[in-house]
Amino acid sequence: MSATDGGGAVAVLHTVAEVRAWREEQRRQGRTVGFVPTMGALHAGHLGLVAAAGEETDAVLVSIFVNPAQFAPHEDLDRYPRTLADDVRKLAATGRAVTVFAPAVGEMYPRGISTTVAAQRGTFVEVRGLSEPLEGGTR
Repeated sequence: MSATDGGGAVAVLHTVAEVRAWREEQRRQGRTVGFVPTMGALHAGHLGLVAAAGEETDAVLVSIFVNPAQFAPHEDLDRYPRTLADDVRKLAATGRAVTVFAPAVGEMYPRGISTTVAAQRGTFVEVRGLSEPLEGGTR
């Protein structure tokens, strides 16, 4: 999937291998990359981050991934909005060239992932003092 609208070109990548190849091409050309991680359903705040990244770097990569690991068992992962086509249109309308990484869950978790936090295995980042306030306690 790709789109152009308002002068911005948006390429959509779906695999880690595609992102690695894209990033290597940017490196080879001496281009800096700004990264904007999201779960999609883009709004003005996300688009502001894309604009800021575009001002400070040569290329912008926006991830759009609804991560099951970010949902507590009582939260409804299935009801989280998935609006990739609309998100791509919004990014194209910014007039900036943007690359999107929109992987499937299986791409990010090839061995699967439990939505039960105690059963999850892997590397997790906890920043004491920053991980606790607001939603930190429930995430």
